[in-house]
Amino acid sequence: MINDDVKMYVSLTQNLKHKLEEQSLSISEFERVAGLRRSAVYNILNGRSKNPSMALIQACAEALGCSVAELLGESTPKLSVIENNSMQFHLQKDERREQFMKKDWDLDYYMKCVTLIQELKKDKSLSKERFDSITEELYYYSHRDNLPEPDRRYAMRLLEMIK
Repeated sequence: MINDDVKMYVSLTQNLKHKLEEQSLSISEFERVAGLRRSAVYNILNGRSKNPSMALIQACAEALGCSVAELLGESTPKLSVIENNSMQFHLQKDERREQFMKKDWDLDYYMKCVTLIQELKKDKSLSKERFDSITEELYYYSHRDNLPEPDRRYAMRLLEMIK
């Protein structure tokens, strides 16, 4: 049976490669943009760094606009895209997410998410359903990772998904 650390490392390398390809970034370009030391990501992807620090993984996740859990291949909720005149998305809810939302509800933090989405949406027209979905996703992502404030970059990415 494969060790959990090995599984996590394999998931990390696969997910990093996928995210870099998805965003059309070279390894060195990503390291530079993310403010990482030279070869930090290269060493992970090429098996030279089999036990990267959580600080490095967190920096990669932030720069890629995803969660640490997503990079490590842990079960995370995903956005689903559906067609309905214009691009619209809804959250694919899972049991863990539902439990988190009930147990750890923080109204002040949620209101920070609402305020941030309101500020960033600029001239985008959002239905109540879309606005609520984006806000809930931002809340879940940011609060679950114990960020002191909602993740602005992640909020911008969510809004960029809407055409």
